[in-house]
Amino acid sequence: MTDGSDTPLAVQQFTVHGGFAFGVIGADLHVFGSGVPVYLLSNWRLPPAAEPGWLRELPSRMLNARFAVVDFVGRDDEVARLHHWRQSQPGRAVRWLYAPGGSGKTRLADRFAAQARAAGWKVLVATHGPGTVVPPPGSQDLRLAGSAGLLLLVDYADRWAPDHLACLLSNSLLHDSPVPVRILMVARGLDGWRELRGALGNEQFSTSSQSLEPVTVEARRVELFTVARNRFAALYELPEPERIKVPALLSEPGMDSVLDIHMAALVAVDAHQSGRRPSPDRSGLTGYLLDREHWNWVNRYGHPGHELTGGRRRGYLTPASEMHQVVFAAGLAGPVSTVFGRRLVDALCPDLSVDTAAALADHAACYPPAAGTVLEPLYPDRLTEDFLALTIPGHDADYPAQSWATRMVSRLADLGAEADEVRAATRAVTFLVAAAERWTHLPGACLNAVLERRPGLAVRAGPATVRVVAELGEVTIDVLEAVDQVLPARRQLGYESAAAAITDRIVTHRLPETDDPARRAALVAKRGERSWQAGRDVAAAGDFDVLTDLVEPWAEVDPLSHSWNLAAAHSNLAASRRSAGQLAEALAAARSAAEARRRMAERQPSVFLPSYALSCYQLALLLIEDGPAASAWRTLAELDRFCAGVVEAFAGRRSAKLAELLAPAATRDVGAHGAGAAADGFAALCRSTAQDIVDYEQTIAALFPRQGESVEQAGRRAARSAPVDFLTEIGAALYAEHRLWAAVGQVETAWVACRGAVEFFRLVARAAPGEHLMSLSQTLDGTMRLAAVLGRAEDACTYGAEAVDGYQAAADLDPTTYEPQLATLLIDVTERFLAAGRREDAFSYSERAVAVLRRCADRESDALPVLAGAEGQHGLLASVLGQHDLALTHTARSVELYRELLPRGGREHDSGLGLALCRYGVVRIAADRDRLVAAEAIMEALEWYGELERRGETPDEEFTTLVTSLMRSAAGAPDGDEE
Repeated sequence: MTDGSDTPLAVQQFTVHGGFAFGVIGADLHVFGSGVPVYLLSNWRLPPAAEPGWLRELPSRMLNARFAVVDFVGRDDEVARLHHWRQSQPGRAVRWLYAPGGSGKTRLADRFAAQARAAGWKVLVATHGPGTVVPPPGSQDLRLAGSAGLLLLVDYADRWAPDHLACLLSNSLLHDSPVPVRILMVARGLDGWRELRGALGNEQFSTSSQSLEPVTVEARRVELFTVARNRFAALYELPEPERIKVPALLSEPGMDSVLDIHMAALVAVDAHQSGRRPSPDRSGLTGYLLDREHWNWVNRYGHPGHELTGGRRRGYLTPASEMHQVVFAAGLAGPVSTVFGRRLVDALCPDLSVDTAAALADHAACYPPAAGTVLEPLYPDRLTEDFLALTIPGHDADYPAQSWATRMVSRLADLGAEADEVRAATRAVTFLVAAAERWTHLPGACLNAVLERRPGLAVRAGPATVRVVAELGEVTIDVLEAVDQVLPARRQLGYESAAAAITDRIVTHRLPETDDPARRAALVAKRGERSWQAGRDVAAAGDFDVLTDLVEPWAEVDPLSHSWNLAAAHSNLAASRRSAGQLAEALAAARSAAEARRRMAERQPSVFLPSYALSCYQLALLLIEDGPAASAWRTLAELDRFCAGVVEAFAGRRSAKLAELLAPAATRDVGAHGAGAAADGFAALCRSTAQDIVDYEQTIAALFPRQGESVEQAGRRAARSAPVDFLTEIGAALYAEHRLWAAVGQVETAWVACRGAVEFFRLVARAAPGEHLMSLSQTLDGTMRLAAVLGRAEDACTYGAEAVDGYQAAADLDPTTYEPQLATLLIDVTERFLAAGRREDAFSYSERAVAVLRRCADRESDALPVLAGAEGQHGLLASVLGQHDLALTHTARSVELYRELLPRGGREHDSGLGLALCRYGVVRIAADRDRLVAAEAIMEALEWYGELERRGETPDEEFTTLVTSLMRSAAGAPDGDEE
């Protein structure tokens, strides 16, 4: 057991909390140290029927998916996909079903559950313990006797804490099941899915995701409207519902969710029944429903049927004007614990005429909260957003704004730094920012003031909120600058685009205000850097172009101070132009960078020669891309001649280590084998530097002190910064050189240069891992590939494994940027270990590749084809190692993914599907499982193979190999025999 913290612990069978008993048979029950369940497992039941009169009292209740008021129609394809997932593989599988609020996810899950139960599956529901409605008291029999499978539903999965989901997935019911296990998690987005997949990495759960598409076809909208209208009319006891016509607003572009369509039907029916005028457009639907909410507050005032805790009967005591305040507070803060809710209402609504307990009880009568919570907000979320916006003054809509609303927002933002307070304030900012996309008065009315005082609330709300803040024209530049100051200092998952959007707004506003060239350069440089980080290559190139124009005059007047900045600007411009596909412009910028750094190297060769070399290599690589290699070699020959001159001029006044650096370059015979000697010289320098780096730093600094700087001062400066930068540039130059040698087929020479680059980057990565780890990892990746070309199988494994460690560390910090690269590397490393005959190690890397690619596919559909192939390859590996159940799971998933891809990619994925079917059939035969199914898969694969040949297309090499092997087996010839 633990103390009263929220750390979950496991107990078996039975617990009592607050006089309320929970029991399970056949599963674990996890509880917090305080006795509150982390979650509860219960048998799934059909949605409860709600009393029609209670529903009519507040029409918005009819939109709550909990009550399933409207019959479920459509979504046949989505239901079929879920059943295919349920039936297609053995073992355990988790699927994340996601779509924006109001898309019909919960209703779809209930339909799927009902059909699964009818097929003989045990269907359970996991209810999050803290702050949710719990099942009725008593024992839940969760035993699986006689069940064909186990289906577990987890609604609002994105609201669970990751460690709570981990507790759920560790339940023995899921791990000891003798039948297939499926877990369907329902959520609004993919954020929680990423964390969950990481936790499932080693648990042998098959994972997948599925989204729901919006309702874009007007005939489908009319069908949904008609079904909802007829149901609502029946609840209102209205005859002839067809007299209520389909409104024109159903054709509006934004009417693409099930909720939108149901709202339109509900407003049409309620208006028809009451004689009101229905809203003619989408924006008026929420206004109509809010009027009905207010009417209920008025009607309930003085209602005698409400009872407070303690058994003392009291009337409904809260006037409508004051209930408006409590409902507004609930919209801002959302559901909170009872204790915090009382404190929150005291702080936000100090002028209530009734005590807080009475106000909260009256609010609960209107909006029943989950157990242990208060301040249940209006549903759906858009109703809350519009309610907040319409209550805050500044709009011209036909809804009465309230002067106290702005003060309440300010009070909530200023509450404090306790966890509950910060969560409530963050939710308020999230909802207000979302509402501000439709209600432009909100920034001026309250958001600007809140975010200027507490900009961290926007960052805490997430990158999507920051991006919207940047795009809201009414948000002031002062607010944006305040938010900019608290953005993550390092690149962080999802914030690159948000940071670029913020910076673009700031720079666009501030540039016309200043004529100071230094200020303008700083603004443009920051925007260029942020755009580059966000992958906006063209925008970044434009800023770096402006930056070079700004810096060039300074470099002409004061080259010692500004030549470095000019060269860096040209180099960044070259890189961004190249990424944007503007090769001619990239070449021009690279030439300018090389020339600027040449002049610097002439003045201070020991400091700037590596930078000049790097610029030469950048230019040479671009020249190789643009045309014949001769121009590239001329560039390197010029570098060699320059180095030779430096050696001759400084021979009598240099340290031995500097001579060691320069001498190999001076003697290099470009195009022959001298480059290998140069690379070996660099590697030797690296090793000696590692042994005596302090002496080296001081020697270099003492040789070239800055103007007015003593030798001692120069040594201290160099010890702080010079060596790492110096060695980094040498390593980068060596790595670029290896690429040049490889491009002309001199792979042995390239191998020597590559190994030298690795040595340098290992040094700098140890000195500053956060800054240079990726440089080392990329160098290791290239060295692994080169080792494979040379047939050095064990070397390839060694370098590849070290590269994976580096990419994994980077992906942990920034998954969006680095996980796609990590996945590619893991697939390559798998091949390297297979080539070395190390199958178990290859299997481990393949398993990691699949897990990473699944996360990538959740974020970007372009990763799906790679994932489909990786699933099949991993299945084959599992089969070779005798893990037949796992092999079937992965190869079946590969087939499923390729079938999903066919409609999207035309003929692009035909070969992939054929190969996947072939793999699936092969592993079924190897597992001796249902050979008829295996034969059907192989026959379909052969049909695809024949189709590809008829079209004159070349099938995948592995596909051809497998088909040939299968045909030989069918003919009775052993592999390798001639036909």
